[in-house]
Amino acid sequence: MSARISLARGVPSSDLLPAAAIARAAHDAVLADPGLALGYGSPAGHPQLRAWFGELLGVEADRVLVTNGSLQALAFLSPELAQPGDWIAVERPTYDFSLRRLASTGARLVGIPVDRDGLDVTALEREIERLGPPAACYTIPTFQNPTGTTLSTPRRRALVALARAHGVRLVEDDPYRLLRFDGRPPPTLLSLDPQRVIHLTSLAKTVAPGLRCGAIVLPPGLVERVAQAAQLTYIAPGHLAQAAAARFVHTPAFETALARVIDELRLRRDRLLAGLAALGLACDTPAGGYFAWPHTGGADAGALADAAHRHGLDVVPGPQFFTDGGGADRLRLTWAAAAPEQIDAAVDRLGRALADVLASAY
Repeated sequence: MSARISLARGVPSSDLLPAAAIARAAHDAVLADPGLALGYGSPAGHPQLRAWFGELLGVEADRVLVTNGSLQALAFLSPELAQPGDWIAVERPTYDFSLRRLASTGARLVGIPVDRDGLDVTALEREIERLGPPAACYTIPTFQNPTGTTLSTPRRRALVALARAHGVRLVEDDPYRLLRFDGRPPPTLLSLDPQRVIHLTSLAKTVAPGLRCGAIVLPPGLVERVAQAAQLTYIAPGHLAQAAAARFVHTPAFETALARVIDELRLRRDRLLAGLAALGLACDTPAGGYFAWPHTGGADAGALADAAHRHGLDVVPGPQFFTDGGGADRLRLTWAAAAPEQIDAAVDRLGRALADVLASAY
């Protein structure tokens, strides 16, 4: 069998990683300040990287904590968000790892539908009328995982207004924002309410996942408590990787690498969506990010994923992103993990898998 192809995991393929530039940045960072790069450092993260994230997001650097990935930031945050007996509003569907982390609080997760304009704020308002205000609302508003949708600007403003009216904490998970292919970016939720919104981001999608550099912007009252949780967990995050990242993002190489990644991902998106259309699998066109959320053409998503695996292709069935059922007619695919020449082969394998599943149904 030919080599296995993955359209499953949301990671950049190795040819997208700016390896030489990161190596130079790591070398320079260690020589410039070995004590900072190689020591424990602050539990809040590398000071220059905190400052860069703060400038990028328009907040004070002392509100930014840099962690070993944004999922770890969510792990530190979760106990501060909710307790057993509370409820948390989550998108339906949403990122499966976040669902597991938020469920660990013991709170009830209530799914709010997502459509082409993102989270249905009117549906959230109905749930608040029914259940009272949630402890928090977790959203991936830009190029959402798994659907690729983006929350429209009117809905962003409505969501912030609703949260403000009911005293709800908004958690904005926003690692894909810089990976825009088409159109103009909407405002971040953080920019609409800098004091209420908790913002998560990462360099995993824009630079390299192996750096493990995630960041969280917190209201002033939470910074010390979350930093203490980080310190009790690992004393401090990995400052060597953060020193390299801090050096890299302050050089022209970062903008050059980001522009190249955007161009490559746009081409791969178009190639994958054209292939899906040729198979008759309907799919909206995300304006950026990593993910496609196609219909399965009448096949059960789990059966189609199993058949694809037998043909040497890894995909993710839709039900993985729901807490209460759903997604049986959807797949999550990423165009980021496969080299361009692999995408056509992946579509061919998916087509053969689809034929197998549909034939077995009759």
